[in-house]
Amino acid sequence: MKDHLWIFVAIIGGFTGFLLGYSTPPMMEVGLSQASIEASSDEQSASSEDEDLARYYEELQKLKDE
Repeated sequence: MKDHLWIFVAIIGGFTGFLLGYSTPPMMEVGLSQASIEASSDEQSASSEDEDLARYYEELQKLKDE
C-alpha cells in the first residue's frame, strides 16, 4: 500500500515539476519573477510610451484631415 502512495506522489511531483519548469522561462522573460523592479523606470517608460502614442495619433489625425 505504501508503494502505491509513493508512486502516486512521484507522478504528481513529476507532473508539477514539469509544469513549473515549462512556465518559468516565459514568466522570467516578461519580468513576473523579478522582485526588484524599480517603479521610477516603469513610470518613465510608461510616460514615454504615452507620449509616443499621443504623437502617433496626432500625426494620424493630420493625415486624415489632408
